[in-house]
Amino acid sequence: GSEMGIRVRRNQRLGWGANLLNPGKGGGDIIWMCQDRYGLCLDDLLSVKMTYNDVYNYSGTRETLIMEKALVQKGVWASDRNTSRVMRLNQQNMKIYIEEDIYLNTFLSTPGSVEQLLEDRQGNLWIITSTTLLLKPANTQKLIVATDDMPRMSRLTVDGNGKVWGVSADKTICTLNYAANTITCEQKTHIPNLSGQEMISHVCMDKEACLWMITSLGRIYKSDKEKQTFESMPLENNIEDCSVLSLLADENSVWISTNKRIIQY
Repeated sequence: GSEMGIRVRRNQRLGWGANLLNPGKGGGDIIWMCQDRYGLCLDDLLSVKMTYNDVYNYSGTRETLIMEKALVQKGVWASDRNTSRVMRLNQQNMKIYIEEDIYLNTFLSTPGSVEQLLEDRQGNLWIITSTTLLLKPANTQKLIVATDDMPRMSRLTVDGNGKVWGVSADKTICTLNYAANTITCEQKTHIPNLSGQEMISHVCMDKEACLWMITSLGRIYKSDKEKQTFESMPLENNIEDCSVLSLLADENSVWISTNKRIIQY
């Protein structure tokens, strides 16, 4: 409902259809999003006020394709298209400020571009790039880089107990841990249903500890609680003409956010 209202207001104010990317709640009644052609936007649901591309001490239109709510500190974690820069952004009076600014190339020579950001319950920020996995421990400015023997992760999610789960590029499901300045990985199972070039593009864990996955071919799978068997879900027709933006679960539903519609299962 909130996203539909945002789309209507954007259409009224900007004069064309609102192509919203990664809308997310940033705290209170403020919605963060990226509006195609206008960059990073804030929308106040109470006052119906909108600002766009108003980032203090930042030039250019922010094409923010990755955004994740900060849990321990205020704001959102964000990264722009095809960059190795990660920022924690906060807002005051509808103006955006950069609170933390991390350039991954200061920690490794070939960081790749950021593909996913995920903060766990301890405040550790997990970062998947096109080349590796990194972790920013809570309340520090250092980065831990995964060792070369660890499978390259495609997507991460967190279960109800706070454990981090990963799906690797070679189609295995793992649990990830951080301790003593080291990232460790324990393989749980292999996903048997995928074709050779098919990759996992989105994952989430529902309240029953079942893993949901959307693939690069638009197929949707749900695991059992032990992550050993996988069931094809009859939702592909709902997303075949869409670009999927996010997949998440709450107490009662699994939600698929796309550029055209929101699907509740």
